[in-house]
This record gives sequence, C-alpha cells and structure tokens, in this order.
Amino acid sequence: MFHPHVTDSEVDLFVSGRLKGQAFQGFLRQVRRCDTCRRKLAPFLPLLDLDEPVPPPEVDAEGWPQYDAAIDRALAGVTRHAAQWAEEKAELARLQARLRERPADEPLDALDDLAEETHGWAWIECMLAAGYELRYREPKRMLLHFLGLARAVRSLCEAEESRGRYSPAQVIDLRVRALAELANAQRLTHCYADAEKTLNEAGELLLEEGATDPLVEGRFFDVYASLLMDQRKLGEALDILHGLHRDYLAVGETHLAGRALIKKGITLRRDDRPREAVEVFRQALALIDPQQDQGLVATGQQALLDALVDTGDYHEASELHLRSGLGKAFTAEPLNRLKLRWVEAKIFAGLGKLRRAEKILSEVRDEFVARDREYLAAMVDLELAGVLLRQSKTEQAQATAAEALEIFKDLKVSREAERAVRYLRDACRQGAATVDLVKQVVAFLNRLEHQPGLRFAL
Repeated sequence: MFHPHVTDSEVDLFVSGRLKGQAFQGFLRQVRRCDTCRRKLAPFLPLLDLDEPVPPPEVDAEGWPQYDAAIDRALAGVTRHAAQWAEEKAELARLQARLRERPADEPLDALDDLAEETHGWAWIECMLAAGYELRYREPKRMLLHFLGLARAVRSLCEAEESRGRYSPAQVIDLRVRALAELANAQRLTHCYADAEKTLNEAGELLLEEGATDPLVEGRFFDVYASLLMDQRKLGEALDILHGLHRDYLAVGETHLAGRALIKKGITLRRDDRPREAVEVFRQALALIDPQQDQGLVATGQQALLDALVDTGDYHEASELHLRSGLGKAFTAEPLNRLKLRWVEAKIFAGLGKLRRAEKILSEVRDEFVARDREYLAAMVDLELAGVLLRQSKTEQAQATAAEALEIFKDLKVSREAERAVRYLRDACRQGAATVDLVKQVVAFLNRLEHQPGLRFAL
C-alpha cells in the first residue's frame, strides 16, 4: 500500500520554519523513512541531522547564470500561478453565491447552466459539493451525478486550456477526487464491484503520479476503508484506518483524524471488540471539532453509546445519553431517533427498569414496521422477548419470538439466521428459553450481519 509523500508546500513550510507541532514531527518521520521524500529535501538534509544525509548538489561558478535563470523562471511561474489561483477562488465565490439564490431542489441544474461561464476548477468544486449533499436524500441521483462528473473532469483535465492553466499535480488531484466520490456513490448504492474498479483507477493515478494534497489521498483511503467495511474485510479496513488516523495527525488535521477513528471504532464493534471500540470512540470525540461537523459529533456519541451498552456499562451509557443531547440532534432524522430510543430501552433493561424498557421497545417495533423496516422490527422483537422473560411473561415472549421468526421467513434471511431464531422460538414454546439464550441469539445475528460465514451453535 502506498503512502503520501511530503509535498512541495510542506517543504516550503519546513524551510521557512513555519511547520510546527505534530505536522513537523510527522514530516521528519516521513523524510527519515522514505527515499523519495529524502530526495526532495536533498539540499536541506544536513539541517535534519539524519544518519546518512544526502549531500546537497554543488553548482560551479560557470553554472550560476543558468541556475539564476531557473530560479527566475520558477518565481515567474509562482507569480502567474498565484494570480490564476486568486481568479479561480473569486469565480468559486461568485458561483456559490449564485447557487444560493436558486431553490434548494435546483442546484445541479444551476451548475449545468453555469458550466461554461467558469474555469474548470471552480465548477468542479461546486459539482463535488452538490453531489455530496445528495448522499442521504437521493443516493441514486448522487451516483448518476458523479458518473457524469468523473467523465467531465477527465475531459476537462485533458483539454489544452486546462493543461496551460493547471499543473499536472492539480490535474491528478481533481481526477482522483472525482473518482473517489464516484466510488463512494457506487458503494452507497451497493455497487461494490464497480466501486472497487473505480478505486483501482484512482489508485493507479496516485501510484504513477502522486498527489500534491495529502487530503486528496486521505479521502481516497477513507472511501477505500468504507468499501472494505462493506465487503466485511474488517482486518484490512482496520489497517487502512490506523494509517489514515496517523497520516492526518502528521499533517495537523486532528478533526479528520478523529473522523478516521470513528470509522475504526465502528469496525472494531463489528468485529465483536466493543471494549476496544469504546476507547477508540473516546479518543475520536476528543479530536473532533464540533464547529466543523456537529453531525459527526452526534454520530460518535451514538456509536460510543452503542459500544457501552455492548460492554454492559449501563450506568455510564445512561449518563452519556442524558448529557449528549442526541434526541435533539436527531430531531430531523427519524430512523436515527428510533435507533436511539432502541438503545435507551436497552439501557433501561440493563438498569432493571423493565416496564419502561418493554414500553419503549414495543413502540419502536411498531414504528419500524410502519416505516417498512421489518428486519429491524424483528431484531427489536428479540430484545423485547428477553425483557418479557425477565418479567416471567412467558406466553408473550413466545408470541414475540414467533412474530420475529415469521418476519425472518418472509424476508428470506440466511439459513443460519432463521435457524437461530427458530431455536429461540422453540425454546420459548418448551418453557426452556432464558434471558442468556436471547442475548446469545441477538449477538449471533449481529455478528452474522458482518460475518456471513458464521454457523449458529450453542
């Protein structure tokens, strides 16, 4: 797996003494371990006190005029690029302002109308942002959007005008960004083979050309880790997320490092390692900046709450639930609010408040059915059966387990999942069901969702 090399901008910051803190330490570590990065710093390596410094290149007196001319050309190029960059950013601001004047349901039409009025970068930036906004509202439209954008970016970057305006590194960054978002859209619509193919194309660009912006490569690995999680390759996903967290810290992106840890914690929980997940979620929440993404804070708190329940730390889970404000955070997200109430019921059950837990679970089950979320309704039924057994309501528990089994049969779930629920239903009929059996069945079904090769056995 490749890693991000030090960039020209990082070299400039290092030489000028403006690279500080974790970014400075990460820079030094990268230079020490990578020959490619060391070559970029050849003239400055003696300052680093490395074990085997590469001597700086020598220029004899006859070569000074050519050397000065090269420096002058570089400075002229930087000045020209700075002017173009200022123009691009001004165009982006104007385009964003015009988009804000349009109705909320017309952003993509507006972008199409304005495509020829802007330089490529500004238009691409707005198209990337507009497509990302579709991920929860209209994932299928998001996929079509990024399919078109990836083709448009390739054509735009190959145009003669773009070659004169953008550096090769900027072109690669734009293409990789578009491909990464297309792969993410394919992943979200369960087109996993297509997503893998698209990521391979982006990865080949990075391997051949490299990226100037570490955040571009970071986004690539972020999507790659998500795809591995969806493909249930949890060990590989953990390796990627560990490296992503480290690399974000190395460039001072603590918020994104926290985001990578949220995914790592979710992966650990799927891998049936809830105690490790709890610690990772705590680290993540300490890094995330609420000003940048309040929704990510809520996601992290919800994930920590789930992991605490998994470990049986109900008192701490209850305290977190009370101070988190998650109910308010999920006001506009009915499914997340239902899942939060489900966790709340588990907390009440863990604290021995069984009647309250029973009431909430019944309400949540009915809401899931009303929203055509039958699988989730069946899983709630199983939790409810455990609460009913603890209250010696054996007949109700049997009826609830039977209802869950019927849903599973209608949904045509895997043979092992149906077998586990049938075993619980039969145990209820025979008066042999216990709360521990319910927990075992629920835990098995949760693991089976992410590890489909498991076999049910007690």
